[in-house]
Amino acid sequence: MPEASLSIVTALLLAAQAAPAAAPSPAVPAAVAKTERICRYEGETGSRLGGKKRCQTRAQWEAEFEANRREHGSQRGYGRSGTN
Repeated sequence: MPEASLSIVTALLLAAQAAPAAAPSPAVPAAVAKTERICRYEGETGSRLGGKKRCQTRAQWEAEFEANRREHGSQRGYGRSGTN
């Protein structure tokens, strides 16, 4: 019986080697990624229940992030001890 189990194990190992590896999923093209619609929930300040859902494309979210960074980026560091 040990010879039979050895041949089964050998057959399984050979089958595993012969099986082609799963092809990696194709990368999402940059143009498609920029037009992908993303929804986010934004809470309302002072309310646990309020808030709304905003949906925009990835490019719109990135543009908004950059605009906010440019607008508020110069205010970083204020209020810390020794940086004023």
